[in-house]
Formats: sequence, C-alpha cells, structure tokens
Amino acid sequence: MKAYAVMDEQSNGTLAKAQLFDQFNLRCNTVPYTLRTCSGTKETTGRAASNLFIESLDGSVKLRLPTVRECELIPDDRKEIPSPAVARHHPHLKQIADKIPAVDPDVPILLLLGRDILRVHKVRDQINGSHDAPYAQCLDLGWVIVGETCLGTTGGPSITSIYKTNVLYNGRPSDYTTYTNSMSVSAGYERVPEVDVLGQSVFQKTKDDEKQAASIEDLAFLNLVDKEVHKKKDNSWLAPHPFKPSRQRLLCNKDHARQRLAPLRKSLEKMADLPADRVNPGPPFTSVSLDVFGPWNIVTRRTRGGSADSKRWALLLTCMSTRAVHIEVLESLSASSLINALRRFFSIRGPAKILRSGRGTNVVGACKELNRNADKPDVLNYLRGKGCTWISNPLHSSHRKCRRKWTEEKHNLKKGDIVLLKDDQAARNEWPVGMVTNTLPSRDGKVRKVELRTTKQGNVKTFLRPVTQVVLLLSEGVDKE
Repeated sequence: MKAYAVMDEQSNGTLAKAQLFDQFNLRCNTVPYTLRTCSGTKETTGRAASNLFIESLDGSVKLRLPTVRECELIPDDRKEIPSPAVARHHPHLKQIADKIPAVDPDVPILLLLGRDILRVHKVRDQINGSHDAPYAQCLDLGWVIVGETCLGTTGGPSITSIYKTNVLYNGRPSDYTTYTNSMSVSAGYERVPEVDVLGQSVFQKTKDDEKQAASIEDLAFLNLVDKEVHKKKDNSWLAPHPFKPSRQRLLCNKDHARQRLAPLRKSLEKMADLPADRVNPGPPFTSVSLDVFGPWNIVTRRTRGGSADSKRWALLLTCMSTRAVHIEVLESLSASSLINALRRFFSIRGPAKILRSGRGTNVVGACKELNRNADKPDVLNYLRGKGCTWISNPLHSSHRKCRRKWTEEKHNLKKGDIVLLKDDQAARNEWPVGMVTNTLPSRDGKVRKVELRTTKQGNVKTFLRPVTQVVLLLSEGVDKE
C-alpha cells in the first residue's frame, strides 16, 4: 500500500495510525507506553507490530522498520507536502522537479519515522539556494524540500518534514485536535421548601454574642490574680509580679574568691613611699627620668639614582618635679649615641643630680659603657664634675607601671627563699623557678627588690626583680608560722 511518511528525527520511536494496522489485518497485542510531546506527557496504549518493511516509490530502497506502535496523533497537514510545481518555482530546484512525484490526494499520511531508523534521515545529496530560499535533500526514500512548499493549492512530495504539534489560540503547543471553548450542562432538580433547620441547631443566638471576648493573655492574668492575690493579716494586699519568671539565684563564689586571694596576698608587699626626688621642689631638670622611643625613617642623603634612608630614635627626658619635657635625637640604639645625647642635654639644661631610667637594652648598654670606662681620667672627671647619679629601676617595677596601693605588711623575702618568676609571655606552669641570692631593703626596712638566680637550659642567670613579680614557694620562716 502507498502512504506518506513524516520524517521526524526528534522522535525516538516510529509510529503508525490504526488504518495501517487494519489494512494489513495485524492482530497484535496492545501494550501501554508513555507519549511525551510539547503539550505534556500522557499514558496511552496501542498495538505494536514488528517485521514491517518500507520501500521507496521507485523501488530502489527497501528497509525493515523497527517496532511500530499504534498512535492516532500523527500530524496530518497535507499543505506541507511539496510538489513538482514547487521545485519548478525555484530556479535552483528545477533540476529535481521530475524526481518529485505529484501529490496523490487518495494516499493517506500513516507513518512517522523516528530516529530509531536512522538511515532514512541521512542526507545523501543536498541543493542549497539563497539564505531564505527552500533547499532540497536527497534521502534513501527520495527527495524532500525543506522550506515554504505551499503554492496556492498545489501539493508536494511523498516524503516531507512537517510540524508534529498543533498550536492553540492562546499560544500553548499541543498535539491534540483543537476544540471550541464552550460547553453545555443540563440538569434537573426538585425545589425544597425553605426550612430554617441550621438556625435551630447550629447558629443559635445568645445574650453574650455582642460582648468582647477576653484574650488568652487576659484569661491567664485573671487566673493568676484569683490564685495569688490575697489579703494579709494587717489588712494589706500581697500580689505577685504578673508573668515575671522567678530569678535564678547565683552561686556563692566566696570560697573561690578566698582561694584566689591567698596566693595574691603572699606576692604583695606594702607599697613604698615615692622617691624624694619626686616630691621635693627644686630647679627644673634636677631630677630627670629618661626613656627612648621610635624609630622613624628619614632621608639622610640624596644620590644620583635615588636616596639613602636611615632610622632615627628620640630620647625623652622628663623633669620629675615639674614634668617638663626635653627631647634629643638618637642616631642609633648604641651606648655612644645615648651618651652624646646626654651631653647635649646637660649643655642646654644644666647638669642633673639624678637620672632615673628603666632597664631597656640601649639604656643598660650606656650605663655599662660609663661604668667600664670610669677609670679613665676624662670620663671620671666628667662624672665628678657633673655630680650626676644614675639610678636604674628594676624590670617590671611598680613605679614604672600602673600602681596599686598595698596597705598590708607582708613577710620580707630572705636570702635562700625559693620563688617563681612571673612571665606574662608564658603559662604559669612554665614560669621559671629561682632562688633569692640578695635582698635590697628600702629605708623603712621593707624588701621590695631582690636579686635571684635561676637556671635555664643549663645556663645560670641572675635577675633583679621587684617582689611583685615573684611568687614565694618555699620559705623557712613562713612555714614555721
């Protein structure tokens, strides 16, 4: 039998209308399958046939079809079938006009060939035209024309590529036949007499319908008032705080505070009086404290290719009675640079009687430099002529940091006491252990500075520390008490 076939490489299966199955009297089993189109997915059933063959119109090609499923939704738009007249209408397609058969109105469209029979979709030859002109392709089953193929009422070739879906009026694609948007409904009913049954059983009016109902919070408050508010014997009323939860009592940490206070008391000593040079009046810069700060990057000289940069520091000298400030430039952090700065200071402000400083690296180096060269006549005469005394405060001394007023008298540290050296950069279990080798009592007899010896990695070192920076571990006098 003759039939037109739709070439659809987008379909993954080959379909045929029921007319084809009936024509060959195919008694096949009905199988379910899923049909997925642009309009959606639906479950359907149909006959499935095998061992069917398709042949070109000239009989040159005969192919065996894969399993063919029954489907009535194959597109049936015969206007898309091209004809020899279409080929002759386009100059570049005239050469194949005699190879395209005339349209037979009695031949139905019964097949849709999908990509499960890939051979029928392969292009053996092709004729192109201009950009918008139709083009022709030679397939195994014959020539097809792709493009505008309808010329008035003229038909087209036996094999063609057409749209597989219809488009509804609202633009939604569908593979179903369109219908008018209307329906009719007919029904009969029996009129029931009007009886107010609901009003008698459900919707009943009461005297409280117009009253404002209390909220859940209001009801909870009223319930709390009824249970908790009562009158005392002295005619006063006792009421709780509404909705206020009971406060959780905090744990008593008195014992813990005492445990932490005990070692603190052992490490504190009554604070000494301020030095006399801090409170006695005198000329400016008679008693001076000094320190070093910086550095800054400066340009020392310019060269042809750039500039040479150096660092500079500053020596800060403060009068201990008037708090006046004097600053000198240091060219380096060396003892000689510090000595030169002091000489410039003395030449401007006059000689000072007392110099107080910390124990920074550069300050300690300058002090050692002076002591080491004190036997030379020029340095010795310089120190005697100036009448200056240099006092270095112990490292971590209380007067160089935030002061705490210790009012309780504690046991003085003695030679031979075993102590811990406090270190802010280490954990407490890593603080080194040392032994007091010498004590430096103040004028009131209280020991506030001690010299101690410790061993670290086999090396013996000696330190000067205030008593606030050591923790007493073992002392014979304290143990006896």
